[in-house]
Amino acid sequence: MFDFFNGIPKRIIFDNAKVAVKEGFGQYAKPQDKYLSFSAHYAFELDFCNPGKGNEKSLVENLVGYARRNFLVLVPRVSSIDELNQKLWDACLKYRNNHKVQNRDHSVKTMYQEELRFLSAVPVFRFDTSKTVVTNVDDYSTVRFEKNNYSVPTKYLKKDITVKGYGNHIRILYQNDEIAAYIRCYSYGQTEYKLEHYIDLLDRKPRSVFNAKPVKENVTTALLNWGKQLPGDNNCFYMQTKINTAKTQ
Repeated sequence: MFDFFNGIPKRIIFDNAKVAVKEGFGQYAKPQDKYLSFSAHYAFELDFCNPGKGNEKSLVENLVGYARRNFLVLVPRVSSIDELNQKLWDACLKYRNNHKVQNRDHSVKTMYQEELRFLSAVPVFRFDTSKTVVTNVDDYSTVRFEKNNYSVPTKYLKKDITVKGYGNHIRILYQNDEIAAYIRCYSYGQTEYKLEHYIDLLDRKPRSVFNAKPVKENVTTALLNWGKQLPGDNNCFYMQTKINTAKTQ
């Protein structure tokens, strides 16, 4: 947000949502700890709307309506949330650079350049907006974040690691080094496996290949069936070799 505006305002008004407010409302609102840290990092004053008072943020509501009508009709076809965000970013830049509000003397670009004089500089170090938890790697070499599990390399079994959850992705770290990353899962009770996390274990236990969940969820049925048809008693070993070869290509 601040990168888009190239600066930070002295005061920001937020909606009176539970994600932002512990209790109270308006001038009596008690902010969540994360919001207090966020405002302290960027040195702006927190303010909150009163419940049911849409007039307190009418300009924002109007701009949301403008964006919906002009940026999202027809509904854009995208392959990811990142692609959609980029389209919206480009549309906002076009609006800022070219749009002139009816009955206003100056364009949005001109007024934006005037307002820049009153914004504080964006600090070099960005605030970490993630939900961060420290947890232990379980017996299946996975870690739990909110309602779902994510695999990590088996060498981290039973170790304490850090999970950082962002809006659309997950970062998993051990002693500040990233050991895994995922698109964030918003389902319930799912486990996201990465086959490469289990290759070392499968090397030691090749006969478990056909029953291992990380294999079943990452290898096609056709390839598994091919492995089962291999002659001799070492078909699991051959199958493991095939998987290893495929992973390094």
